[in-house]
Amino acid sequence: MSKHQKDIKILDLGFHPYADTFLRKDQLNNSEPVYQLSCYLSKKTGVIRNGIKTDADSRYNLYDYSYTSSNSSYSKNYWEQYAKNLSQELNITDNFRILEIGSNDGYLLKCFKKYTSKTWGVDASKLMCALSKKNSIKTLNLIFNLKNSKKIKKKVGKFDVIISNNVLNHSDDVINFISGVKYLLNKNGSFIFELPYWYNLVLNEQFDQIYHEHVNYFTVKSSNFYLKKCGFQITKIEETNYHGGCIRVYAKVGSNTKSNSLIKNYINKENRLGLFKEKTYKKIMKNLNKKKISFLKKIISFKRKNYKIIGVGAAAKGNTFLNFLRLDNLLIDYVTDSSKFKINKYTPVSRIPIKPDEFIKKISGKICIIFLSWNLEKILKPKILKYGKNIKFIKFF
Repeated sequence: MSKHQKDIKILDLGFHPYADTFLRKDQLNNSEPVYQLSCYLSKKTGVIRNGIKTDADSRYNLYDYSYTSSNSSYSKNYWEQYAKNLSQELNITDNFRILEIGSNDGYLLKCFKKYTSKTWGVDASKLMCALSKKNSIKTLNLIFNLKNSKKIKKKVGKFDVIISNNVLNHSDDVINFISGVKYLLNKNGSFIFELPYWYNLVLNEQFDQIYHEHVNYFTVKSSNFYLKKCGFQITKIEETNYHGGCIRVYAKVGSNTKSNSLIKNYINKENRLGLFKEKTYKKIMKNLNKKKISFLKKIISFKRKNYKIIGVGAAAKGNTFLNFLRLDNLLIDYVTDSSKFKINKYTPVSRIPIKPDEFIKKISGKICIIFLSWNLEKILKPKILKYGKNIKFIKFF
């Protein structure tokens, strides 16, 4: 249960494993931990968080963390453009000191090296830190919080720019996290974070963005609440298409009334969609359960016609999708992916084998495709259609 007694339960997706867990063959006889996956809302602050708080170290190190920033050409292009845009926006030069929290395999910091040589990373995953160091990125293996920010300052000093992409939502204590950022920022320094935007999740009922690694879910209302609590002011907000729709928030220490109308407009937009009303989520759960039954009927129909059912994209969101619908290796033959950290492993609980994307070419007979990474459908679908004429596609979203 949520320890925040005034929060209301808005979504319940049942019991789920860690979404970024992918099992080796020798781990198949072991049972991975599962926890209830539900979301709670504070109407007053706009804060949305998971009801069960899992152990942070286990989320990233109980199994090898498998998501990498450089896992596709799409991701690489996105982060290269991110580095270019931020460098132009903040006039980054070689005297700028940049820290990336959740630096993953170091790809984004590698992109920033075009603009400044003074870059450091911090990441909770031992495996990702090892990969980052192979890319010659100075990286500290820490779970970021205020306590560890003091260790970082002692080792490498303060920073002009601190960035955190798809990480703040993983924090067990957002206020503590942002306080750590404030402790490490130079005067007039900038804090930029990017996260999946809850507005898009509600608008499109993209429940698969919910998983245990995402401890918190962000609106502009909640972002403003957290930042103001720590003495920050939002200076700019951008929306991007990454992960199905993100917000990129720029903030500085201090107050700035110029951005008040920007924040107000966003919060009004969130209110109009009903993000802070319980009835919005009752409707979503009703729709999801109805679509779930309809989708399962379609899958079974294809299976009876001897189709091979293939899921494309071994993503964290894909595991939420599979486990919510209770799809396992009895119904799904394979999942494909391009990441070497996932190929030849198995999905958690559902135990579906993961093959390279090209494996689809080797399958004879009729094929039915589900895009588990639906945000990449437009890129991947034309490539898959070249593999044969007997391919059907089935969509949930």
